[in-house]
Amino acid sequence: GNGALVSLLNVNRQLEDRCQVFGLDIDPDRVYAAREFTDKVAVGDATETDYRGLFGQPEGFDYIIANMPFGKLDRPREVPLPTGSAATEMSISRLDHLLLLQSLHARKDGGRAIFITGADGVVGDGQIRGRSKHLLAYLYDHYLVDAVVDINGELFKKHGAAYPARVY
Repeated sequence: GNGALVSLLNVNRQLEDRCQVFGLDIDPDRVYAAREFTDKVAVGDATETDYRGLFGQPEGFDYIIANMPFGKLDRPREVPLPTGSAATEMSISRLDHLLLLQSLHARKDGGRAIFITGADGVVGDGQIRGRSKHLLAYLYDHYLVDAVVDINGELFKKHGAAYPARVY
């Protein structure tokens, strides 16, 4: 992305002193641009990052806001699930699902999150397909999910992407 979502948080930072904004991106140019509206931003591979450790937040984060890159992983990954989950791990084959789970698990127990991922098809007809069914079942079983909304990709066309998105 272009950092527009995170830059909007600056408004809240002026209203509330305690709001800290952290960011991670694989692109050094994006990290450089985000320095003015974050407390700490780092260059890194989000698939291999311990968010709590990197940003010195051992208890986790109050809020997670993430607009992840979409796409398939080279190979499926087994993501450990928190204690109390019905399974000990979940097999993930999509990059956005991997990053959603990793960042969700970096959240405090009472924290909140909003995620933007890819929808399940170029058409974006709102159907939940494939591994997304497992992810949604896990989310509904273990978290309070206020809504899951698919957004037509045409909305993002002027920003260079026209793929349908899903907001959790």
